[in-house]
Amino acid sequence: MQNVMEPIWYVSEYRLPWASRLFVLYVLITIAVSAVKVARLTERMWRFSTSKGRTHAEHSNRMSKEEFLAHSALKNKLPREKAEGEWNVDDVPALLQEVETRFVFLWSRCLATVVSLKRLSVLTFLLSALVTLWLTSRFLSLMAIQKMAGIVFLGASISEAILPFQLGIICCAVLYAIYALYHAALLRRMASWHYFKGQRWLASGTAPKVSV
Repeated sequence: MQNVMEPIWYVSEYRLPWASRLFVLYVLITIAVSAVKVARLTERMWRFSTSKGRTHAEHSNRMSKEEFLAHSALKNKLPREKAEGEWNVDDVPALLQEVETRFVFLWSRCLATVVSLKRLSVLTFLLSALVTLWLTSRFLSLMAIQKMAGIVFLGASISEAILPFQLGIICCAVLYAIYALYHAALLRRMASWHYFKGQRWLASGTAPKVSV
């Protein structure tokens, strides 16, 4: 009997183009950096050991009155009612000015972090579009040179080209959603602070200085 040689099929290992691999690495780094930023931002804006209605007297061993009120304003936990003896009418202008200075500093730091998330989403979108266009032009050039226009090759090429764009769009959507959520929260914090400051000015019977 003659030995019949069975055909041997060699399956080459598929690898993503270097542009796609670099973009996937960029997305992973972006997700890690954004997660760290969001964790710190959440801690600054929400995690606080006080609750609404508590006074500074309960926390005087940890921070000054100005620092306590500034952190409370950032975390939307300002005291709703004036504690007895806590506010001196003569000290209200200087106290509110000092608190506002600290609060605006903390608020601006959080806003800078939030805006950086928006910029990351824009950068991710631009890079995903750039990688997709580069891969598309590469496949079209390859088809023109080797004259390969099969349906299977064309479908695989299109699928490989739009993969970075799909991944980039998902990352952009998540980053922009986080940006919108935290930006709206920061705007509410600023509105609450202005309301609180106005109430303190009215309660003290004095009027804030208006610069012309």
